[in-house]
Amino acid sequence: MKFLYVDVENRKIVSLFKTGNGEILKLSLEQVEDQKKKHVLLCSYSAIAEFDDALDAMGQYKRDKPWWKFWI
Repeated sequence: MKFLYVDVENRKIVSLFKTGNGEILKLSLEQVEDQKKKHVLLCSYSAIAEFDDALDAMGQYKRDKPWWKFWI
């Protein structure tokens, strides 16, 4: 699986992945964490790196605050 980018769908953050046969998957934060756990057991290090990138991008999107909320 190849991590593409993070998107917002129905007011939820999803990450988009492209599979080996060209399918595009939209995974929520919980689904990405579950897939990462599964690939840790399978020792698929390239997939784990892709899931880490997705989790980092999803976390960064949630962490950044709008400039007008600087006092919170």
